[in-house]
Amino acid sequence: MTQRTPEEWRDHLLSELGERRAAHEQLRRYRDGEQLLPTAPDKANEKYQRLAQLGITNMCGLIVDTVVDRLIPKGVAMSSADAPAEAAAVWAGAWERTWESNGLDGEFPVAAEEALTVGRCPMLIWPAADRKTVAWTVEDPDETVVEYAPESRSQRVAALKTYKDCEMQFATLWLPEEVHAWVKAEGATEWSVDPDASKSGANPLGVVPVLELVSKRDVKGRPKPEISNAVIRLQDRINKTMFDAVVGAEDGAFPQRVTIGIEIETDADGNPINPLKSSPSRVWALDPAEGQESSAKIDQFEPFQIDGLLKLAETSIRQLAAISKTSVFYVLAGLTNVGADTIRMADAASTKKARGHLTRFSAVLEEGFRLAMKAVEAPVPATVEIDWEQLEMRSPAELADAAIKLSQAGYPFAEIARYMGATQDEVARIEAARAAAVAQQPSLPTAG
Repeated sequence: MTQRTPEEWRDHLLSELGERRAAHEQLRRYRDGEQLLPTAPDKANEKYQRLAQLGITNMCGLIVDTVVDRLIPKGVAMSSADAPAEAAAVWAGAWERTWESNGLDGEFPVAAEEALTVGRCPMLIWPAADRKTVAWTVEDPDETVVEYAPESRSQRVAALKTYKDCEMQFATLWLPEEVHAWVKAEGATEWSVDPDASKSGANPLGVVPVLELVSKRDVKGRPKPEISNAVIRLQDRINKTMFDAVVGAEDGAFPQRVTIGIEIETDADGNPINPLKSSPSRVWALDPAEGQESSAKIDQFEPFQIDGLLKLAETSIRQLAAISKTSVFYVLAGLTNVGADTIRMADAASTKKARGHLTRFSAVLEEGFRLAMKAVEAPVPATVEIDWEQLEMRSPAELADAAIKLSQAGYPFAEIARYMGATQDEVARIEAARAAAVAQQPSLPTAG
C-alpha cells in the first residue's frame, strides 16, 4: 500500500467524502419521500405540482423501516476462559456503562437507518482523558470516512471526520498509531494544525477507532444499500402511475357534459357562457343553432376509469416487495383473510434479510465492545455476543408451547430462556431469583 503523510491522507479522504455526498443525498430523498416528480409540461401550474405531490407513494421509507424496526440490540455477554475474576464484574456492567450511557438505545436505530439507506454509517469509539469512560457516537457518513487496506475489507488503515462550526472547518485524522487535527477558516485554502494540542498525538487504542455499519458489500467491497437502482426505478413507476390516477380522479371522475348543434352565447369579454347550469328543479331548453334543428342535443362523456391504473400500481408494488424482499404483509398487497401461518410464510424472505443485516451488524458491535473495554483499560474479552430482540413473529402461546417441549426434551433452563428472548443478564437474574425462591421454601419433615 502506498505510504502517505498525514496531510496526504487528509486530502485523499476529503476527496472521498466529496464524491459520496451527492449519491447519499439522492438516496435520503427517496427514503424520505422527497422523490422526483413526474415529468412536467412546459408550463406546469400550481395544480400540476399539487397533484404530482399527491401521487407520491413512498415505498422506499417502508423498505428501510421494516428492517430497522426489527434490529433492536438488548444486551451483551462477554467472556474469556483465562480472564481474572474482577473482569467478570467489569463486563457485567458494560452494557449500562457503554451502551446505555451513550444513549445508543435511541441512536442505534438512526445508525441502522442510515446504513440501510446509503450503505454505510460510521461509529466513533474514543476514551475519555482519564480512561474511566468511553464515548461511542454515531457519525454522519457525509462527514466521516473510513479507508480499508486494499487486500482486506475489514482492516481499517485510516479514518477522517470533518465538520463546520460557525465559520471554522475542522478535520481529524485517525491512523493506527497517531491522531492529527487541523482547522481552517471559512474561505481559506490552507489547513492549519488545530491549536488544541489535546486533539493530536498518539492513538491510545492502537487501531483506527471508527467502525462502519454496512448494509451489505459486493465482491469488490462496495456497500449495497437497501434503496438500490432497481428499487428507485420501480418507485418512480409507482409514483407516475399514482400521479395519473390522482389526475384521473381530479379531472375525469365526474361526467363531463357537452352540447352539439347549439348556439353558445358569450359575455362582454367574448368568453363562452355555460348554458348547462344544474339545479334540482331546472329543465334545460336550448335553442338549436341555425341549420342544426335536427341535431341539437346534450350529451356527456363517460367518467375516466382509474381501476386499470390502480391495478398497475399494485402490480408494481408487488414487484418492489419481491425485489427488496419486503413482505407483502407490510405493503398490504395481495393478502386477504389470511391466518398467522400465511403471514409467517409471506414474511420469511423479509426475516432472512433482517437476519443477514443482524449478523453483519453484530460483528461490528462486538468489535465495538472490545474497543470500548480497551478504551477504559479493562480486560478485552475473547468472546463477545450481542443479544437482539426476536426477529420472528411468535405469539406468547407459541413461545410457551415451545418452552414446554424444549424442557421435556431436556434443554436447560438458560437455553430455554434465551430461546424465548431473554438476554444473558436477564437469564442470570432469573436463575438467581429461582435459586433464592427455592432456598426460602420450608423443608418437609421426613418419616422417622
